[in-house]
Amino acid sequence: MQEVKRQVVVFTVGDEFYAFDIDWVREIIVMQKIQQTPNAPDDVEGVIDLRGHVIPVINLPRRLGRCRRQDSNERILVLDFDGWEVGLIVDQVEAVKFIDDGSVASCSDPPTQVLRHYLEGVVNEGSLPIYLLEVASIISGPRD
Repeated sequence: MQEVKRQVVVFTVGDEFYAFDIDWVREIIVMQKIQQTPNAPDDVEGVIDLRGHVIPVINLPRRLGRCRRQDSNERILVLDFDGWEVGLIVDQVEAVKFIDDGSVASCSDPPTQVLRHYLEGVVNEGSLPIYLLEVASIISGPRD
């Protein structure tokens, strides 16, 4: 029986590798000016105007309990979540790659307790793990 392959976008937050299924990622854009919004949660950086669409932007490092690098490699992943667009700040986009569905394992000991709320699983390819994130949890907040 042939393994089912998933295509993912791999990116970094700090020194760790994370990924989303590519089906959720509409585009990857360079960092741009973000308009702050009053009374937004701490991890919502603000909004951007992307070709006439106002898109909220989440500071993913902050949501994951990490520090934001703020350098020229930063990108915004624009996700399409059930017809709703949201941007996520990441430190750097590393690759688009295929992984075997069977290589995704549960992660009983994530690097932080915050991360456990957002994890779909972990893929161990090479020397460093890639943490697969659940889009719904990242966008709407942690699950219990």
